[in-house]
Amino acid sequence: HSIYRKKIFTAEQIEELFLSVKWISGKYPDRLYRALLNSSTVITAWDNKRLVGLVRVLDDGGMVAYIHYILKLCRKKARMLLFMNALDFR
Repeated sequence: HSIYRKKIFTAEQIEELFLSVKWISGKYPDRLYRALLNSSTVITAWDNKRLVGLVRVLDDGGMVAYIHYILKLCRKKARMLLFMNALDFR
């Protein structure tokens, strides 16, 4: 798996990931895509060209940050990599 802090996903990839974990927000891929692009930090996990995990971190740019959500289709190791990257999101 590869982990990226760049927002290199498409609306279709986001839709597939969110629907795969049965999140209703996956039914609104354009809104979800825009929201992620405007988020302070998004960390993604990839299996070749397939988006298999995502962490969204929201912060105020100074003192406060929180992990808004973690989605994954991947194994425990990839989930841990996503989580560790989110903890060191600077």
